[in-house]
Amino acid sequence: MSQLTQSRLVYELAKETFFVEDLKTSLMLPTTKAYTDALRELNNKKDIWEDFFTTEVMTNRKWTETNYQLRHVINRIAVHGFHFKFCSEARFHEPSDECRCKLCSALCERYHITECTARTRSLAELATEKLQAPCTMCAISIYIN
Repeated sequence: MSQLTQSRLVYELAKETFFVEDLKTSLMLPTTKAYTDALRELNNKKDIWEDFFTTEVMTNRKWTETNYQLRHVINRIAVHGFHFKFCSEARFHEPSDECRCKLCSALCERYHITECTARTRSLAELATEKLQAPCTMCAISIYIN
């Protein structure tokens, strides 16, 4: 993962608790109003799009095994989706009902890359193309054709 990947996604991928929770538990600190407020604020920031939880990286934890060969590919797809590679809308935007795939003309959702029937290149190729421009969303291995 890039250090610029959204932390809320990394916490979900790693199945980790917040540092403040770990501190409270390890130091056996009492639950205070300040702690409760801070934890509520952190949890409110965990607003993650629903389809993230149905990606391969979240449903199949094999990628966490030692030396898993395609870890970088499925992680990049999960945190980014590479929507811009297939959407007919060229400017940066969040996926919407108006997005259409430039290859097959179907609805182009965030993870359309995984199901596009007109795609001719593998997911590994698409996720590892030479870096051309940084992604404004996560700054990880984002590539423009």
